[in-house]
Amino acid sequence: MSAYPKPSDIGGTLIRRVVAQFKERDFRLPFEQPLLIAVSGGVDSMVLAHLIGTYGRRIADRSRITLLHFDHQWREESSTIERAAVEELARVLGVGFESVTLETQRQNSLSKNLEEDARFKRNAYYSSRSTQATSFAYVLTAHHADDVVETLVWRFFRGELFEQSEGILFQDNNVLRPFLKVTKDEILEYARAENVPYHDDPTNQDPMQMRAFFRQELKPILLKQFPGFRTSVLRYTAKRKNNHKK
Repeated sequence: MSAYPKPSDIGGTLIRRVVAQFKERDFRLPFEQPLLIAVSGGVDSMVLAHLIGTYGRRIADRSRITLLHFDHQWREESSTIERAAVEELARVLGVGFESVTLETQRQNSLSKNLEEDARFKRNAYYSSRSTQATSFAYVLTAHHADDVVETLVWRFFRGELFEQSEGILFQDNNVLRPFLKVTKDEILEYARAENVPYHDDPTNQDPMQMRAFFRQELKPILLKQFPGFRTSVLRYTAKRKNNHKK
């Protein structure tokens, strides 16, 4: 991909929203240092990588972007078809590609569950890379607005909301989350409009997993009974953030 094409309607909407997120926080664009984009092969991260790599000339030159794939060794697909899909997307976009294999949870007694274990190891890797000769400015992840809603709802159920009321932070050390004002529906719309390939993690459909239960069972009921539920939760966290700034 040699040139930056004119965005589609949804592409233009999302890239403007992402740029606005950076500008609201006084980031100097385009980034002059290398960027990593964490890409699992799922729709959220594949769309983020495709959006930045296709329409992100105001964010970073492609020569400074690398797609970073983690193999957590949970499933065989992670090291095969998902890794290959991320590598192929990097080739099509003309950006760099790296894949890192992380040890399994059983080898780390500090872990409470798979998701926490994975997050711990990814953050440790980011920290280690930021001090090496092949360092980068930031790593971008594809956490989005619906992730914020899920996080706040679960914190409410566990009695943790008043201690942790901001949902998911836009910046956590050198990790940036430019999709926090983008909904899952918009991500799926972009994937359809731009023909972005992706692979669904079957664990996302397992109702025994907390987030899968929320997405499949609880969230549809809440949205049916309270159509403005998602917007209300996001307004709550935005208000809390503004109050903290005063």
